[in-house]
Amino acid sequence: WIQAGAEWEGHWAFEPISDPQPPTLRTEAAKRWAATDIDRFIAARLERRELTPNAPADRRVLIRRAYYDLIGLPPTAEEIQAFVDDSSPRAWEELIERLLSMPQYGERWARHWLDVVRYAETNSFERDGPKPNAWKYRDYVIRSFNEDKPYDRFLTEQLAGDELQPYSDENLIATGFLASARISGNNMDKAAQRNDVLVDITNATGSALLGLTIECVQCHNHKFDPIS
Repeated sequence: WIQAGAEWEGHWAFEPISDPQPPTLRTEAAKRWAATDIDRFIAARLERRELTPNAPADRRVLIRRAYYDLIGLPPTAEEIQAFVDDSSPRAWEELIERLLSMPQYGERWARHWLDVVRYAETNSFERDGPKPNAWKYRDYVIRSFNEDKPYDRFLTEQLAGDELQPYSDENLIATGFLASARISGNNMDKAAQRNDVLVDITNATGSALLGLTIECVQCHNHKFDPIS
């Protein structure tokens, strides 16, 4: 690839969004299994590999999966039995709605976002001093998930909460996303030290919101991604 000129074009992430038509399935078994259009894409790939899907999970497995996925905790034996015995056609839907309404849902899924934005309760790096108010941002993220806050609002508050009108403490706390930068306190060149913080914020914003690592373009045009 390098000898051929290292051409890098047509990466899927930078192609226009399209609406591909679900593939046509060959076997009757695949057609019966595919309950949705997404299933048809999966079933077509399985057909090409001459594989067959596993049998549907039973209700005991389903409720355990739902609990671990949504709140990170196991169901009790009583909750499992109640779901197994529930013959209502809305039993699964009601289970999911109940789990989504639990405070543990926000606690479970906020962890994923906090990892993405490199949340920590200390400054990390060379002088690992505490950030005594970092927990306010953590709790803001948990509340946002539990309140089902729209994603665009969630991002706007974190990027520009201090500029939103009318002022609110909640919006200001949301900018903890920006304040989560690693901080070095022992650089004699204070301009360089400040720049390190800004670079960390910029890189975290690129990776968290754009899915792009943009460290490379601090020094040169990116070799693969369309960023100068």
